[in-house]
Amino acid sequence: MAEILSFYSVAHSQGKRTLSLGFAELLAMNEHKVLYVELDYKKPSVAISTQITDVTRNAREFFQDTILKRSFDLEPYILTKEILLNSENRDLRRVYAELPDKLDYLTLPMNFQESSFPSLINEGEDNEKEAQEYIDKFLYSLKTSKYTYIILNLPIELHSIFGFEVIANSEQIINVVTPNATRLFENKNAYKFLSSNIAHLEEKWSTILNMTSTELTANEYFQLTSEDAILIPYDPARQQSEFALQLSSVEIRERLEKLAAKLKISFESAIPKKRNGLFGRMG
Repeated sequence: MAEILSFYSVAHSQGKRTLSLGFAELLAMNEHKVLYVELDYKKPSVAISTQITDVTRNAREFFQDTILKRSFDLEPYILTKEILLNSENRDLRRVYAELPDKLDYLTLPMNFQESSFPSLINEGEDNEKEAQEYIDKFLYSLKTSKYTYIILNLPIELHSIFGFEVIANSEQIINVVTPNATRLFENKNAYKFLSSNIAHLEEKWSTILNMTSTELTANEYFQLTSEDAILIPYDPARQQSEFALQLSSVEIRERLEKLAAKLKISFESAIPKKRNGLFGRMG
């Protein structure tokens, strides 16, 4: 059975997409078979930031056919590296060639509009029951797939069909938040709500404090958050790697190795043990 790892944020622009893609990349580079699924249909960004896109093999077509064909078969909609390398664009083929072999994608297509996303449940009194049944079928299709890990990029809205119920049924939830007073307050309230409604949430909840400053120590951030979060400093090289259509950067993957270790996922670090400079200063 595949293990579902869901990335969640209380707000946009916290780094959820970058870190979820980076973690999927890290696992695939370590020979784990990984499927990356973009569920944040209100603000999709994977196609734009990576050019990983296709007009027929995408999440919109998959969810459309779960309604029209009553089928949750993932295979016809998944993008693989092999398929991407068939692109007629030579520059994109060079980009795709650098992608991990064991990482596949179910993402929203380029120029996707929220209005084109299918209505997955009917309005009415049985809405909650219908939503639960739909999510059960969807998650079953993921868990019984050929992958070892499923990385989900969730919407920020807990009331979304891909919100609360998906979080409740994930093996691990990776919560991404920036050290901003407003975001931290919202994050605290979201966790309070979730923990009061999901049994043993604390056992599968991990927090990444993203874009931290090297001027503060890990202990100072612990005092700020009251949580032993994984710290990922602001990466000045990230903009360059994003313009190059790379999923993440070496510095980000280095920090995400701590998340893999916490989740007891096997990996071999390709990062030197001793590092100097910006990222070497933080514990």
